[in-house]
Amino acid sequence: MYCKFCGKEINDNSNFCPSCGSASRDEVPTQSIQIQKMKYTNLNSSNTKKNGLAKTALILSIVALVICFIFYLSIPCAIAAIIIGRVSVKQNQQGKEYADLAIKLGLIAIILSVIVIVILFAIILKPRGFIY
Repeated sequence: MYCKFCGKEINDNSNFCPSCGSASRDEVPTQSIQIQKMKYTNLNSSNTKKNGLAKTALILSIVALVICFIFYLSIPCAIAAIIIGRVSVKQNQQGKEYADLAIKLGLIAIILSVIVIVILFAIILKPRGFIY
C-alpha cells in the first residue's frame, strides 16, 4: 500500500505513514491518535526542560558580554554563566552546544572585563606632568 499524501510505500497493517505521519486509512482508531499525541507532547516537554539550564547559561553569558564595561556586574554574570553551563554539561542534558558556547562566552566576558579594569586603572593612575 502507498501513502495517499507523500506516495511512500507503507505496511498494510500500519495506521500512519512512517515518512509523513499522515493517517494511512480513513478509519483510524481515536485511541491510537490520542496515544500518538501524548507521546509527541511528552517528548517536547522533556526536551524543553532539559534545555533550560543551557539556555539560561547562554543568556547570562551574552548579558555579561554586552555589559563588560560595567565590570562589577559583568564578572558575576559571566561566572554564573560558566557555573550553570558546567552543571548543564555534567548532567548530560540536551543543549550541550548552548552550554559549551555559554562557557566560552563567559570566559571571553571575564577577559574583556579585566582588560577594561586595567585600562581604567591605567587612566586613573597615570602620572601627570612628566615627559618620558
